Amino acid sequence: MPAFTRLCKNVHISVAHNTVTLYVPKTVPWYSLYQQIMRSNYYDSTQSILKPIWPLQIYNPFDPEDPFVKRLSPVQPVHREYPDHEYYHDDALDRDITHFHMKFTRNISAPDFDVFLTILVEKNIIDKNEKEACFISFIHASQEAVSTFYDELAVVQLKALALSEKAKVNPQMYQKAAEAAVELYDTLKNEAKIYFNNKNARSYELFRVNCKNAIKKASIELENHRGWGDVLLNVTAAILGLGVLYAVALGINYAWTHGEHLFFHCDTDSIKKIKKLEEAQSALLRI
Repeated sequence: MPAFTRLCKNVHISVAHNTVTLYVPKTVPWYSLYQQIMRSNYYDSTQSILKPIWPLQIYNPFDPEDPFVKRLSPVQPVHREYPDHEYYHDDALDRDITHFHMKFTRNISAPDFDVFLTILVEKNIIDKNEKEACFISFIHASQEAVSTFYDELAVVQLKALALSEKAKVNPQMYQKAAEAAVELYDTLKNEAKIYFNNKNARSYELFRVNCKNAIKKASIELENHRGWGDVLLNVTAAILGLGVLYAVALGINYAWTHGEHLFFHCDTDSIKKIKKLEEAQSALLRI
């Protein structure tokens, strides 16, 4: 996506590609002192990294206990001298003010950015209200959750078509499963159309409940067919992902999970987290 920017009181945040850039606005009380230290160009003899970052307790890439290193590793600093430095300024913010880049080995995902903002809150760089507003804006800008849902819906469609073809050859083995899969795809598609035409917390809760019931019904026939466990697992996670916008807005501590579902007899910590999230969403978004 294009660079995402958010102006907070003590820091301006920019996300582009695989890099987060933090700009220190001139309105921050300690800006002038920070500038003086930066101009001194003081490098550590062994680590060759500007020391001003450290006393401000923002980011120390050489400390294994630094939250950014520990929870988002690997993260690398980017210096002005790097030949590709301009690449990291895909935004309209003033690059002449004090700033620094944090480069990931992957594009910034919503879970990564959520952790990143949480660390900024813990370091008292932004407050919780700024975090929530920033994260919701990021989700709106990236549309990551929407893309993920439609990606998983496309998988359901392809798997349903495959079962329908098998049913033509062996109806006794595949007919009921094919019908269940087609019905599931049609239901999810129609529920999504209704929800996306009127997106709000109440319509999301109705969408989530209707999709859950459809998946639960389909799982009776589909859970015994190869590959469908993962398909139902992933589409369920994608549906819950669409609700994170409202969950964050209402104060849920969103438990990021990667694909665990609710309708099979598995007892893992990850599935418990998704169940807990679903219960929290249901309680707060109840229509």
